[in-house]
Amino acid sequence: MNFSGATKYTLLVVFVLLLQGCANYEEALNAQKLNLSESLAGVTKNTPYVGGKALAFIPPRHVIKENGVVVIGRGQVPDKTINYVVDSMENDFFGLVEAVKKAEFFDSVVISRSLSEVPSERPDYVISLETTGSNQWQWYIYRADNVSNKIPLVAEGTKKGAAKLNSFNDSLSRALMSLGGNVVK
Repeated sequence: MNFSGATKYTLLVVFVLLLQGCANYEEALNAQKLNLSESLAGVTKNTPYVGGKALAFIPPRHVIKENGVVVIGRGQVPDKTINYVVDSMENDFFGLVEAVKKAEFFDSVVISRSLSEVPSERPDYVISLETTGSNQWQWYIYRADNVSNKIPLVAEGTKKGAAKLNSFNDSLSRALMSLGGNVVK
């Protein structure tokens, strides 16, 4: 998982995972999910408790595929390989939102794949994953009533596993304090 600033993914990930003892894509994805599960077990409850509702936006699969998969070299890459990379990216993105839920900043965190399909109850905060260019991603948080004040979220790049997830949540904590740290009732 790499959540420091703008995140980059390439098809090289596939070959790295396969070389780490995984016989196929499904085995590699299962190993990634197990690693993520172990990392989530080490996520700590965080402060401040803000309460209210948060909407976590993760772009739809086709946006991840179009903007997150870079093929290096020539020739055709099988759809199965590209889908594997998208699956892996989605696992990371959803895992990060699970870490935010586990930190208990909010009363609830709802995931949406489309900002036009906002839940019936308006969220107080939006945690949004946005593409900042080909093969680059950035997480932001902002109050739902002030989209113009987006604060970028980062994790310390040298950390791994639970330490990286906790680092991201520390960034979220600082951003929430910067945004006022409380829910407008």
